[in-house]
Order: sequence, then C-alpha cells, then structure tokens
Amino acid sequence: MLLIIGFWVLKSLLISTMLYRLSLSKTPQRKLVRWSFNFSNTEEVPLVCIQIPVFNEPKHILGILESALKIEWPKSRLEYQILDDSNDEETTKLIQQFIRRKENSEDSVQINHIHRSNREGFKAGALNHGLKKSGADYFAIFDVDFRPASDFLYEMMPLFESKNSKVAAVQAAWSYYNQNKNYLTKIQEILLNIHFHIEHFGRFHRKLAFNFNGTAGIWSKKALQELNGWSSNSVCEDLLLSYKAQMKGFKLVFADHYRCSSELPETFHAFLIQQRRWALGSGQVLRLLGKKIVKHQQWSLYQKLDVLFNLFGYAISTIAGLMIICLPFWILYYANFMAQSPNINLSAVVDLSVWVIFSVVYFLLFASKRAQPNTASIPKRLYRACVLFLCFPLLVTQIAMFYWRGLFASTKKHKKWLVFHRTPKGRKGSVFKRSDMMVSSFVAMIFVVSSALALSQKLYFIAGVLMFNIALILYVLFKEYLNIDFVKTTKQTENLTA
Repeated sequence: MLLIIGFWVLKSLLISTMLYRLSLSKTPQRKLVRWSFNFSNTEEVPLVCIQIPVFNEPKHILGILESALKIEWPKSRLEYQILDDSNDEETTKLIQQFIRRKENSEDSVQINHIHRSNREGFKAGALNHGLKKSGADYFAIFDVDFRPASDFLYEMMPLFESKNSKVAAVQAAWSYYNQNKNYLTKIQEILLNIHFHIEHFGRFHRKLAFNFNGTAGIWSKKALQELNGWSSNSVCEDLLLSYKAQMKGFKLVFADHYRCSSELPETFHAFLIQQRRWALGSGQVLRLLGKKIVKHQQWSLYQKLDVLFNLFGYAISTIAGLMIICLPFWILYYANFMAQSPNINLSAVVDLSVWVIFSVVYFLLFASKRAQPNTASIPKRLYRACVLFLCFPLLVTQIAMFYWRGLFASTKKHKKWLVFHRTPKGRKGSVFKRSDMMVSSFVAMIFVVSSALALSQKLYFIAGVLMFNIALILYVLFKEYLNIDFVKTTKQTENLTA
C-alpha cells in the first residue's frame, strides 16, 4: 500500500510541474518597448560586436561566418570577433583563408581572429577574452551551428529600449534546419519549443526571471562589466550570468516572435552530452545562487519559487528514475492489492483518476500548438507526443545523476565538473560510451522483469509499453554503441540564411 501511495505522490509531482508549465502558456502577451535609432547619423548608432566562439568545428565554421557576415548594420558600427580556441589546425586554417578572401573583396568588414593557445575558462573564458579586446557597446553571440538571418540586429537591437535602459540582454527563440532528420530531432524540437514558447514566453510576460541561452542573443557591455563578465564556475555560464544580472536589477527581454536557425543533435549520444551539460550546470547554479535567491529582498515569494522551480527542473528526471527502479515492485504489489480488493474501491478510483489527469495534462502540454507550432495536424501532434512519452524513460535515466553532481559536488574539489563538453555536430563524435551502455542495459533489465510480471498479472497494456521501451533501448545500443546503421537518413542541405 505504501508503494502505491508513493507512486501517487510521484505522479502528482509530475502532474504539478506539467500543469505549471502549461499555465505559463496562458500568460497575456505585453507590448514590447522599442528603441528607435537615427540611422542617418551613424555616430549615434550603437557599436555592435558579433562574437563567434569556436572549438574544432571545420565542418560548421564557414557556414556561420557566411551567415554572420550577411547581417545588416551600418558597417562603421559593426565588428566581428572569431574567438578561436581550436587545436585541430584545420579550423584555424579555414578561418584564416576566409578572412583573407574577405579582405580582398570590395565588401570588407572588420574581422578579428582571436586565437587562444589554451581553453582556460572554456566558452566563458573566450567570451571574456573578446570582451576585453573590443570597444563595442553590445555583443551578439552565435555558436557555430547557428545561421542568423540578415535582419537579426535590426529586429533585436531595438528591444534594448534605450541607451540607458536596464535591459542587460535580449534572447531570440530558436528554429532548426534539421528538425526532420530523424525521430530524435523531432522530439528535441518539441522539448525546446516548450522551453522557449511556453516557459520563456510565460516568464518574460509575467515579469519573472528567465535565462539567456548562450547563443542567438545580445548582451550590453555595461551589464557585462558590472557583473564582472562571464563566470566559468558553471558549465552553464549563460544560466549563471542571467540570474546574477536579474538579481542586480537588470532585465532580460525574450523575442518570442523572432527565431534564429540552428542545428539539433542528430544522435542519442550527442543529445546526452548536451543534456548532461545543461543538467550539471543547473545543479551548479542552484548550489552557487540558491541561498542568495531565497534571501533576495527585491523578489517576491512567487518570483523566488519560480526561479527555484526552474533550477530544479532536471530533478524531474530523478522522479522518473525512481519510478522506473520501483516499477517491478509496483506491478507485483499493485496487481496483488487489486486482486484482493473489491472490484470498485477508493484506491482504484484514485489511481485511475491520477493516470487520467496525468495523460490529459501531458498531452495538453506536449501536443499543444506552442509545443509543436510547425505541425498543423492534430493527429501528428498527438503521435509525436506519444513517441516522446515512450522514449522518456530512456532519456531521463541517462541525465539524473549529472544534476545531483552539479548540486552537491564542490567545484573547488571536483574541477572535472567544470570541463565544458561541447555538443558533437552531425554524426561526428557520437559513439556511445561503455558507461552509457551499462545504464541503458540496467534500465532494459528492469523493463524485461517488469514486462514479464505485467504479462503474468494480465496487465497487457503496461507490458506492451515496456516491451516497446526494451526494443528502443536495444535499437539505440546497437546503433550507437556497436555503430550499426539500420536506416539511412535522408540528406538535408543546411540553410545558411534561414
């Protein structure tokens, strides 16, 4: 009975988190204040520096450089910094060749290639290094897999409101030029659309704190200097700086209407590297700022709870992980309990109600138009939400441990947790590690035992769901650990201007 009650509690926690996220999408949209520039007098136009942090990206570097140089802004008020930490020689050589071509062309712009001999501070260190070498008023940041449109600055810069406003940064939403590559990219599109068009949207328009996403956005130099630049105390330097800025009284603006094209991880292991870094960084930021957030006098109780809820977001994976570990016991005890009880009893009614509420809230959130705005068909939205539900156990069990490492591992004693592991692009560097295989195999064993128990108790629907997850885990193991390619994906050309 205690186990069944425990499952009710865990499911209720999941329902509560999804309900709150869903409520953010119902926030009324407020009108944005815009800064009007006098382009007839270029001296009054802010000087903008476009920063492109790079580390060993020969296949993507030319794409971002070509796109970035198409961004329109008065040439005398625009400069570029290529923050190159590469040690592969090929990337650096391509950058140098690109700069030479541009110097010999008629449409020349100021491009500064800043190559560091070490990766001290990783991305945060590179951004700080570039900050010291520029006299710009604002810094636009793009990772190498992003493809900004030519009107990026004309759309985003006015959101700083005025020269002396308290706006520290503006963040664009993301779109994806490879979202239809495979089912993994389709699932990621849903998750990131919820992050941007539900969570960011709701928090910004409710005047709650939200986070900059490290790329496809602009920071003011005034705010960066007052905050002592980017900190390398977390692998999520963008999340840390965002909350530090808002606790100092600065504002962040989210441009829900404007999207910057980017690439999604195309393999499960690449996706794991990204998610583990974000989970680790969230835990680190909570450890670094948790007490300060609770004691912050300028925020209301609701604002504090919302920030803590956001930083505890990856703890959901722990809840799901606990449910998976307890699954065989739940199936056995639940079936026995129901067999010994009357056909209709309070426990059965409560359990059914919780499952119904969970299913309804889940599909309202994940199949909503905001979560899948590019999919007009309701059946397709429901189908993708079902696929995500079935894949959820495999995703969360690979992430949970990293969040708690970030929360409890002191970065002074465990400096390895401050190493910035970049997300592999395309299929490069996407080989499954042995530790990943062991975790997935452990989950598969739990599902095998649970499905056998479910079949023995005639719980056929539960057994079917579990067997699907077993097949999915085996597919991922064979495809990414043993590197067996079952299905060749269709080729998709990068859109350099979208």
